[in-house]
Formats: sequence, structure tokens, C-alpha cells
Amino acid sequence: MSSAVPTEQRQSIETPYGWAVLAVSLPLVVVGYGSTLLLLVSLKQIAVELDWPRSVPSLAYACNMIGIGLGGIVMGYWSDRSGPAPAIILSAIAMPAGLWLVSIVTEPWQAYLAYGVLIGFIANGALFSPLIANATRWFDKRRGLAIAIVASGQGVGGTVLAPVFRWVNEHNGWRTTYEWYALVALCLMAPTLLILRRRAPQPRQNTATLANSRQALGMPLNRVHAMLFAAIICCCVAMSMPLVHLVAHVSDLGFTYAQGAQVLSLVLFTSLFSRLGLGALSDRIGGFRTLLTGSGLQALSLLLFASLNDLWAIYGIAVLFGLGFGGIVPSYAMIIREIFPERGAAWRIAVVMTGGTLGMASGGYVGGEIFDGSGSYVAAFLLGFAFNLGNLAIIGTLYRRHRGGRRMGAPATA
Repeated sequence: MSSAVPTEQRQSIETPYGWAVLAVSLPLVVVGYGSTLLLLVSLKQIAVELDWPRSVPSLAYACNMIGIGLGGIVMGYWSDRSGPAPAIILSAIAMPAGLWLVSIVTEPWQAYLAYGVLIGFIANGALFSPLIANATRWFDKRRGLAIAIVASGQGVGGTVLAPVFRWVNEHNGWRTTYEWYALVALCLMAPTLLILRRRAPQPRQNTATLANSRQALGMPLNRVHAMLFAAIICCCVAMSMPLVHLVAHVSDLGFTYAQGAQVLSLVLFTSLFSRLGLGALSDRIGGFRTLLTGSGLQALSLLLFASLNDLWAIYGIAVLFGLGFGGIVPSYAMIIREIFPERGAAWRIAVVMTGGTLGMASGGYVGGEIFDGSGSYVAAFLLGFAFNLGNLAIIGTLYRRHRGGRRMGAPATA
């Protein structure tokens, strides 16, 4: 009895090749997020040059987000069965093609097609969620850190690429920026296939659920999946309230827009380190407790944003908020790998991440509507706090069942 457990603990699927997988997955996520960021940076210039209302490039952004969500599910389902390489091949073709198409657009439908289908559904659909799921298959002892490294590609992309895009736009125009980025995407994405074509090792038999299991935490798999979907909507509605409106909120308090931008930058900067730190922490305490920690900090931040008006206090809340929300979304991928069968992980992660995008979109919109009706963001932050409590209630319920199952002798997660 005592010898079996140490033997299992010594076994690990981790190899140096797994770190090579992370080394190519991170820049792929950076490239993918950059394609969306480029539209946001160029939105005003595109509208002015083509004499379009800003709603046209804004709708292209919406098509992109919808495409990413739906494409992640389809591409994740494909990756579960064929490995990530076939989907990445398609992505490496669709991404440059879509960026090039945007560089020559003259009609709105061309922008919708490029961002909705080529860049969104096909290219980015094959990147974020499928790559996170693939990373989890190469790691068991440091799985949380692996998820965090891949997910941090969005933060790295936002930090590095935004000023580059602005500079190239100013000096060469947005069409040239799209042409150059199409070439960069092709050159960076194609070589990754040399690494990603190898299939991940088979999971050990001491994982939380076997391939033919129909239950997780003593409930049907799809019911647990639906609860996670609802939980991420709740936390992302709450998350988007400050993220979307923080600059405007700070300026409404009588401070400058520059100071508001500094507060937002501090949030994003802190969240990048939080994502890595909480990812490493999840390897020690598990995905559930990491998510509860991040969600709890986020809930506290929303209450403080609603009640404090001093600028230095807001800077402090920004750090607290960044520490909280940075590790929330990757924790869902960790939880899915802890409690669901390994086969099907990619599409389940993609479905939950789609719930996150729906929550972000809904929270940002509702926050604006509340401000328009009340002239303040206080009610919006309090509503976000209420949604955050809903997230804590759902995740707390699932965690109690998870902890109870382990106490009764359920297999330990890898």
C-alpha cells in the first residue's frame, strides 16, 4: 500500500520536449492576439480612410470574437482527435491570408469575412484554447505553470505589439502595417509545426477520471461543464466592469485621462506576473483553490473601486485587482484537466473560454448602460460584485464536492 503511492508520484510525463512545446505555443498566442490588437489600434484610421462609420470596424471586431469562440470549439474538437498540428497548419495559412485581405479591403463585407472567418474562426480558433489544452498534455507536475505560460501570450502581445503597431501606422499607414504583420505571422507560425507535429505522451492511469468515465465530482460530466460555463460568465462579467471602464471612471473622479490610463496599465502589468505566479501556485494547491483565491481578490477589488475615490488608493486597488483577475481564466483550464477525462479536454476548455468572452462582452456593455442611466460606475461595480459572488458560490460548490471526493479516496489528480 505504501510503496504504490511513491512509485506513482515519481512517475511523470514531463520531458524537455514539453518545454519546447511551450516555447513555440507562447509566440503563437502572441501572434494570434496581435491580429485582434492590430484592429483596435487601427480602428480610427480605417474608418477615416474608407469613410466608414466606426461601427463597421467595431462589427469586424465582434465578428472576430464570435469566430474565435466558435472556432475554438471546432478546432479544439479536431485537435483532441488529431493533435494540434493539422489545425495549426490551417491557422498558419488562414492568418496571413486574412491579414492580407484586410490590407486591401474596400467594402465592409471583406473586413467581416477576413476577421470573422479567416482570422477569427480558423486562425485564432486553432490557437488559444487548443494550445492551452495541448500544453496540459505535456505536463502533470507543473501543469498550472504550463497553462499560465501559454495564456500569458495575450499579456505579452498587448505589452509589446501595441506600441509597435502605433509606430508603424503613424509612419507607413495601416495597410502597410497589415501587410507586414501578415508576413511576420507566416514566418513565425510555419516553423512551429516542426515542434507541434509530435503527439503528446499518453496520460498516466492515476489521473482523476478515466477515458470512459461519465461522471465528474459525482455528477454527469456535462452538468459540471455547464456549471463551469456559468461560473466563468459570472466572473468575467465582474472582471470586465473595471477593465472596460476604468479609464473613464478615474477621469470622472476628476483625474486626468493619462492617470486613468496609468491605472489600467498598472492592472495589466500586475496581471501578467499574477498569471505566472498563480499558475505556479495552482500546481501546489490545485485549480479550484487558485480560482477561489483570484476570484475573492477580484470581488474585494470591485467593492473598493465602488467606495474609494482617492487616486493613490485607486492605484493600490489596481494592483489588488491585477493580482486577482490575472490567474482566474487559466485556472479553469487547470480545473478541467483535474476533473475531466483527458480526451476531449481541448473542446471543453474552448467551450468554457467562450463563456468567458460572452461574460466580458456582456459586462462591458452593461457597465456602459448603467453609467448612462445613473451617471456613475458605482452601481456597475456593485453589480459586478454580485456576479462575482455568484462565481464564488458555483466554484465553492464544485470545490466542496472535489475535496469530499478526495477525502473518500478518489484518485489524486496529476
